[in-house]
Amino acid sequence: MPEDTVFDSTDKGTLRPNAKPISKQGDTFKPMQLPNWGWQIMLPENASPDDPITLFTMYYTPEIIDIIVKKTNEYRREPRDESRPHARANQWYPTSCGEIYIYLTIRIYMSLTVCNEISDY
Repeated sequence: MPEDTVFDSTDKGTLRPNAKPISKQGDTFKPMQLPNWGWQIMLPENASPDDPITLFTMYYTPEIIDIIVKKTNEYRREPRDESRPHARANQWYPTSCGEIYIYLTIRIYMSLTVCNEISDY
């Protein structure tokens, strides 16, 4: 832990400078000088920073995807108005791991490629 820092009381993963707050106000902003952090990316031996699929599966493991599928399927909504046979709730079917991977792929693609219309994706 760097010198003159303390853990934030609301988030134990965040360090704060161990200094008293400034009580005066002013009309200019002077950014806080932060210590030089010696950061280093630590990947498992079998992971390459050039392999996006491996990096993705480090965060979205098959177990996580299974939990997403299970919780999504548990959330099924029953139709509220049976007089509306074409309601989206009537067309619901359980999802699968493959569909969740496709959904996440589309969401990532949409964040990287900006199109004007949804149909363009």
